[in-house]
Amino acid sequence: PLRTASWLRLQGFLPGTERAMNNRTSSDLTFPMLEYAKNETPWDLTPFLYSGGAKAKVKTVRNEITSGVLGDPLLERVELVKELHECLADDLVGGGSRFSANNKIGSLRQFFRWADQSGRQLSIDKVAQAYLGWAEHLLHRHRVEGYLTAG
Repeated sequence: PLRTASWLRLQGFLPGTERAMNNRTSSDLTFPMLEYAKNETPWDLTPFLYSGGAKAKVKTVRNEITSGVLGDPLLERVELVKELHECLADDLVGGGSRFSANNKIGSLRQFFRWADQSGRQLSIDKVAQAYLGWAEHLLHRHRVEGYLTAG
C-alpha cells in the first residue's frame, strides 16, 4: 500500500505533489478549462481510481480519498481513467457541450459504481468485457424489473 501510494505520488496522480500541480496534461484528472459556480464542486475523475469512489458523494469524496477511507488507488485503472479524461477534455476544448460531458461523466459514474459492486476489474484490457456485462445487467433490469421505460 505504501509503495503504491509512493509510486502514484511520484507519477503525480495523488494531490499535493509538485508533478500533480505542474504537469496537468499527464496526471490531472480535473477539467480546468471549465468555469464553475461559486458553490459547485469542480469535476474530477480521480475518484474512479478507487473502489467505491464512484459511489461516494462528489462533495466529500476528496476527503475520503485523502483520509484513506477508500483505500489505495487501483493501479489497473490508471490508464483507463486517464484515457477517459483525455476524451472528455478533448471534446470540451474542441467546443463540445458541457451538458453532454456532464451526462457522460454521470454515465461513467454509474458504470464504475456497477463494476465496483459486482467485483468487475476495470482496466484498458478488460473494460470492453465489463461494459458488455453492464449492458446485460441493464437489459436484465429492463426485462425483469421493468426499470427502464420504452421511448
